[in-house]
Amino acid sequence: MPTLIPQSEFPFTRDDFAIDARDWIPALILQADLEREIAEKRNHLLRRLSTWFSLITIFRRLESDKMIAVEPCARDQKYHKAMAEFLIGSGGVLLLELEAHTEVDSQHIGIPFESVAAQLQELRDDLRMWHGGMTSARRTEILGDVFGIEG
Repeated sequence: MPTLIPQSEFPFTRDDFAIDARDWIPALILQADLEREIAEKRNHLLRRLSTWFSLITIFRRLESDKMIAVEPCARDQKYHKAMAEFLIGSGGVLLLELEAHTEVDSQHIGIPFESVAAQLQELRDDLRMWHGGMTSARRTEILGDVFGIEG
């Protein structure tokens, strides 16, 4: 990780140039789309799964830019937590529907049930790692597995 210059050496604060909440708009648009489909109780399970995975892709890009590459500001931490919680909740619903769906064989559509379950667990671990509730041992294990960071 790059060495950060102390904030006191700048004639301005980080928040003076902080990228605003509009950076989260693509994720929020997909979130609204998925919420609308769930609320309307459509049976387009495959489309909802696809939208969910797309939202995770955008979320991970934003996470990398806003939470890993730089020290996150309070606003980015709040958006990150809210989006992670939404992805976990909607993913849990999709997983239940996929499990109960008799017309869709998840192996034949290229999204195995286990992949959805694993993605959901990864999001849960991510939420605990960033926003608390994770033991030190589990955090070390995840950092080692995902990023190759030792203890």
